[in-house]
Amino acid sequence: MVTGIMMRGEKWMVVFLGWLVCCSYGFEVAVIGGGIGGGSLAFYLSVLDPEIGVTVYERNGYVGGRLDHTTISGNTYNVGGDVWSEVNQYMVELQEALDIPLDDTVVNGSGIGVYSGRGVWLDLQEGLDAEDVRATAAATTKFRVHLSNNYRRRGATGTFSSISEYLAAGSLDTYVAQSTQSLFDGLGVSQAFLDVSVLPVCRTIYDSGDLSLNAFAGFASVLSGSSRTYATRGGNDVFVQTLLANAPSATVLLRTPVTDVARLPTGRYRVTAGSDGGAAEYDAVVLAAPVEGANLTLTGITRPGPARDYRHWYVSLVEAAAPNPDFFLRNPVPDNIYTTHNSTTVPFVVASIVGNSASGQNVYKLFSNKPVAPFVTKLFLHVTETYVRHWPYTFPPLLPTESDFQPIILDDNVYYTSAMESVAVAMEASVTAARNIALLITERNHLM
Repeated sequence: MVTGIMMRGEKWMVVFLGWLVCCSYGFEVAVIGGGIGGGSLAFYLSVLDPEIGVTVYERNGYVGGRLDHTTISGNTYNVGGDVWSEVNQYMVELQEALDIPLDDTVVNGSGIGVYSGRGVWLDLQEGLDAEDVRATAAATTKFRVHLSNNYRRRGATGTFSSISEYLAAGSLDTYVAQSTQSLFDGLGVSQAFLDVSVLPVCRTIYDSGDLSLNAFAGFASVLSGSSRTYATRGGNDVFVQTLLANAPSATVLLRTPVTDVARLPTGRYRVTAGSDGGAAEYDAVVLAAPVEGANLTLTGITRPGPARDYRHWYVSLVEAAAPNPDFFLRNPVPDNIYTTHNSTTVPFVVASIVGNSASGQNVYKLFSNKPVAPFVTKLFLHVTETYVRHWPYTFPPLLPTESDFQPIILDDNVYYTSAMESVAVAMEASVTAARNIALLITERNHLM
């Protein structure tokens, strides 16, 4: 008995006894996760071969994954991934190709400070030694060259079957194999300089209490902080919406959590999803979200490991006049406040100004490990609005390793974008993984 038909363009799907049967494309791909990885994968597959059918399963009621936005006083603010950098080649290419409108990432503010708590502020000038600045600038430029070489050596159609293979291009493996601290120690950069420059940036992006994170993630953070950055007008989740809107062979199923992916004797895969247990068969499946945060069973398919301990993260937006001098024991208080790992009296990791409202108020964004809402009236003057978003899965610890990576290929035609998140977590990392898997699917299945 046919219980329903969904149509879009040339693609049609028949719901038959709870089974979703795809009926027009010669090759069908299921993408589990509608974030930047899933969205870019659908787009790349559509470009590589318009005859590939793509179904994107998204458990939330929106596409974007860890990219989302909210509105305060008529202005839009990202509450997930904030920006990408001019060195993120694939993000820049996609934005230009699809003419995605950009937002201004520069906001008027009154300076930067690094706060240790209990009224103690680090002396930025004391920590900024000229030799340390030169050594750090040279090392960052060298990392940028290695990164550019990685893009160049992989080329337009080059693929990689493992994270180790990806890192070998451009010798990026040397960065992942050592900590950010050890690399800077080898350069002779003083700890005083690192405490007021590199560490605050790494804490902001990866909640790193020290510089033990791998040097790839560490230098990517420094490079992002010292390069031109971009954001999508209307919120970075609009970037994902645009990718999917330009993937004509893709169908998106919202509020459709996948519970099981099973390998069938035919070599195809059954994807079971939704509260009614509806299922469909596909030629290939891509997991485009961390399995650590998914209530997902893999039947006859190797589950990626080792499991990573993803950290949770609170993103808070506060509309207020200014930081409170009585709390920070400084007047005026900088509008951009970084903290040190031992600043236990401060309930956030970083607070930065991200907007100015028409009423004369400012909007501040805070990253924290716990809710800051109970503290905002102590932290800021004349608070008029507060918004809090909790992300249970943001990034793993990103410690140095030479080989402890999750696999990209889980089965003959099952792939995993989030293997890349053992190296770094960023929009560009997700797009890099998705682009590679789209090429792998077409290459391994002789679709190009």
